[in-house]
Amino acid sequence: MAVVIMLGAVACGAQEPGKAPTDKASPGSTGADKASPGSTGAAIVGKWAGTCGKNSLVMEFFPGGRAIEKYEVAAASHDLHYEINDNTLTLTDSSNKRSGSVKFSISGDTLSIQPTDAGNTSCSLARHASRGLASEMYVLGEWTPTNRCGGNVFIFSSAVPGESRIEFLEDGKMIADNLEMHYSFLNETRMEVSAAQSETVVFDVKVSTDALTLTSRSSGCALRR
Repeated sequence: MAVVIMLGAVACGAQEPGKAPTDKASPGSTGADKASPGSTGAAIVGKWAGTCGKNSLVMEFFPGGRAIEKYEVAAASHDLHYEINDNTLTLTDSSNKRSGSVKFSISGDTLSIQPTDAGNTSCSLARHASRGLASEMYVLGEWTPTNRCGGNVFIFSSAVPGESRIEFLEDGKMIADNLEMHYSFLNETRMEVSAAQSETVVFDVKVSTDALTLTSRSSGCALRR
């Protein structure tokens, strides 16, 4: 089951499958429709990380009503649409259109989310540095090569299709078969990776919720969740 804030089994204000959504987003509207400059709607834009109950969550809100979330327990990130009306945050899953609402507040660099239904889990998230790139969110989590990758790029040299694991963490760490590296995005489609006693390598990146391609020096690696 997809773990989506307010919509999944472990998320804030979970909605039971098969029940009609409440507070459904209006067709064609965006978060900007309900949030004026300088309001809480503008303040929510950016990256937030913390916990919903015992589950770690990273979430980024973009201007115009788009959001992406990634739970640690979920294999992939999820695309969402958000709307804000006063202190009510409504999120809609972009794939299945399921929707739900929570109460929220922002105090300094802390975003607090409270479910509207008693018994559901609250969330406490801290603001994290962000460049506002969707790729930074999509890449989070664990990936497995689908080809032999090849070439002389150090993170590809020992990759085994279906067996090797490459994991991207929110703090900029990258783990490839137990070797720790560091990564950072230069822009939406370019990433640099460095490791101890190895030169920094710049990759061209194509990434979605479930597919990742890294290319450098005519060497490429295709990965899946």
